[in-house]
Amino acid sequence: MMDIAKYMVTVLIISSVFNDMKSIGMHIIAILIIIIVLGGGLYLVRDKKEGA
Repeated sequence: MMDIAKYMVTVLIISSVFNDMKSIGMHIIAILIIIIVLGGGLYLVRDKKEGA
């Protein structure tokens, strides 16, 4: 899942360079999706304590 978040960041940067995403709302939505996906990936790979 963390790879997906990295790809989304790359797409956001490239799209900004080529002006495909002109609205600030699209940037906000993309950043929120990136945060959610990255957070989910980090949650899945967290260290699990024994006995918990």
